Amino acid sequence: MKRPCPSPHCQPTSSRFPAPLWPLLILLLLGSGLLGCVSRPAGRHQVTLIADGQTRQITTQATTVRDLLAEADITLGPRDRVQPPEYMPLEEGMTVTVVRVEERQEVTRRPIPYETQVLRDASIPVGESRVLAPGENGVEEIITRVVYEDGVEVERRVVQRRIVEAPKPQIVLTGAQEQLRRVPISGTLVYISGSEEVGYNAWLMRGTNTARRRLTDDGRLDRRVFAPSPDGRWLLFTR
Repeated sequence: MKRPCPSPHCQPTSSRFPAPLWPLLILLLLGSGLLGCVSRPAGRHQVTLIADGQTRQITTQATTVRDLLAEADITLGPRDRVQPPEYMPLEEGMTVTVVRVEERQEVTRRPIPYETQVLRDASIPVGESRVLAPGENGVEEIITRVVYEDGVEVERRVVQRRIVEAPKPQIVLTGAQEQLRRVPISGTLVYISGSEEVGYNAWLMRGTNTARRRLTDDGRLDRRVFAPSPDGRWLLFTR
């Protein structure tokens, strides 16, 4: 049963959208759906890949980060890093970054300064000195671990130090000669003088106590054997 329209301006509902335009509306809806399917096929992702100094926009069907790297022919080194991790599934708009990590060892050598040892010597007048043994610098070898990320140094650490050659001290003798009253000596006197600190040496006096001279200067006499020959021309000692 149809009810009459109470208003003179009332129009039938079917007249609000002309019937000839319905086919056009349906075609437009179908076309937009087909365009959406063509522009983004099922299972494909648009991602950004940053590796080896390049940034690439890639449309891929890979399902994980590992699959994406294989598709892009990128091989990872043993220390390289990937963000996100390789096991992560790919998502639309994801950015995958590969960081190349390289480790090197640097070997350097540096001198070790020698020290100076000053010893008092009774054969040298007070105020004077002389070098008994020149000093020599030593050599130290240093091994440093250096880490680079994408060619930029990010870490430097010393991992080993080794003494290649130990330094040799410089030995300087400084005067400690006392002013002694001159005493005549009949014959020749040979004796040992020194200390545990500077070592022991052989000395000789002939004619007077002020005319003495040192027979050894390395401080290595062990004082076990010490005997001059009867004629005073030879001295037997041990080191």
